[in-house]
Amino acid sequence: MFTVQEAFENFRSNLELHPDEQADASARQIEIRTVMKKSFDVEHDFLTGSYKRWTKTKPLKDVDIFCVLGQRDRYYRDKQPSALLAAVETVLAQEYGSDCVSRQRRSVTVDFGVQEDENGETGGKVMSFDVVPAFTLEDYYEIPDTSTSSGWTKTNPKIHEEKALAAQKAYANKWKGLVRMMKSDYIGPVNLGNPRELTIIDIAKMVLEMIGGNSTIEHRPLPTDDPRRRKPDITIAREKLGWEPKVTLEDGLASTINYFRARILKEDVA
Repeated sequence: MFTVQEAFENFRSNLELHPDEQADASARQIEIRTVMKKSFDVEHDFLTGSYKRWTKTKPLKDVDIFCVLGQRDRYYRDKQPSALLAAVETVLAQEYGSDCVSRQRRSVTVDFGVQEDENGETGGKVMSFDVVPAFTLEDYYEIPDTSTSSGWTKTNPKIHEEKALAAQKAYANKWKGLVRMMKSDYIGPVNLGNPRELTIIDIAKMVLEMIGGNSTIEHRPLPTDDPRRRKPDITIAREKLGWEPKVTLEDGLASTINYFRARILKEDVA
């Protein structure tokens, strides 16, 4: 039986993106950079938003890419923001087709035509990118924003990324998992646990071997209604959420033992 804390610790990592999804995102970044450079003076580009902050959930879509434009395209800054967005839309539509490209208030979305299967999987492919044209402004960037009176918004995604990393550290590496959990739209019961089956005596012997000393094992009657076997079926967790345990029992026990050793030593010193 999992405690609420244990269930949270297991569930918070179930929305991690797979390596093939990250690889496809990198490939798409290079592809879009190449397309944009055909018509724009792209000084540099970078992935940003929730993808870069590691809070993106599956299926992977609307990945933000900032394309920072150089001096040659600076004249767009003196025009309405819609003019720059329209120019970006035209260039991307020539490559991907007008049906797959749409203009937003700050970006231009490219839909790669990837569909989800019945389990919400995309075969490790990114569904769409949001291309954000930007200009450097001191330590910030200016991006078009048709919803504001000025037409432009000052931002710095790298600062947001730094704050996300700080929050992740401040909350014991749980912050990004909590954000992903809140974003998830999956509804239904899910078994979370380790399908590796071991007897209690095997685990007890393992603990004794790892801690050393003169401790012994005592055999006592089972509590009332205590299950004799525990082996969770995590099929739904794997198929629906892309989750499975990442920490082995041995590594988990070692971390737990080291934690309590350090705590006991600290209390003895105090």
